Amino acid sequence: MRAPADGTFAGRAHALQLARAFGADVLVLDSIQGVWDGDTWNLPVLGRYTDLYAVARDLGRPVCVVLRTCNVPMPGRATPWNAQRLADQGAAAIWVKDDAAASASYADLARDVARIRSLVGPEVSLWAGRAPQDGPLGARTGAAGPMRLAEAGADMVFLAAPGLGSGTAAVETALRTARMLQRAGALVAVTGRAESELADTPGIADAVRAARVMGVDAHLLGSGPLGPHLDPELLYHYSLELRGREFTWRRMAEAGSRNPAAHRPRRYEPVLHLPSAG
Repeated sequence: MRAPADGTFAGRAHALQLARAFGADVLVLDSIQGVWDGDTWNLPVLGRYTDLYAVARDLGRPVCVVLRTCNVPMPGRATPWNAQRLADQGAAAIWVKDDAAASASYADLARDVARIRSLVGPEVSLWAGRAPQDGPLGARTGAAGPMRLAEAGADMVFLAAPGLGSGTAAVETALRTARMLQRAGALVAVTGRAESELADTPGIADAVRAARVMGVDAHLLGSGPLGPHLDPELLYHYSLELRGREFTWRRMAEAGSRNPAAHRPRRYEPVLHLPSAG
């Protein structure tokens, strides 16, 4: 569910609020350079914050922040200083990410992950990888590229799920890569497909089935390539298919609670939401 440029819908609700209401477990802030000056957060509709602890408390969900390993304005760049500042402000995780406008490689991502890890230490959860709409980073590297991220210190690595009509070789490569990462001690997150592939129940069911074959630990939805935002009902139906009605409805009912119930299914696979922050 990607937000429009100002992060709101009709100027009345922030994308983060909708994501929480429709069942997202972790809220991932991207494009932060427009709303964070290194000290203060100015989030449309939500207001002004001096740290992320307060944002997470008001939304009732942990907040991850994206830092990019490319030439973006300094507040959003993947530097050790920015990462440490975000950790001090209460970021639940930091995602070191690239985008299609940059010519970065897995080596570039791994370099930034290693630099950040050396400063922030083991207490901060570091994620690394690229959402599929940002381009096929290292498409021909197989498992070698993602493994570099785990070896550099990433706690969770993002992999693209095989799309509709993918051949057996693509599915086997994704499965093999996920298994190697997990054996190395990293979690694996699958990045959502294009909105067109998730437009109906069979498409959602196929995406969830592919992710389960891979044995992933988390699912990213949002920041799709086909429009300014992803329909929040897609998030709802994805959660229904993945985790069933009981969990999904409980999660939605807890949206306004700061002390959500401890109910979890036997295999808990969180759904991540990636809007634009600003």
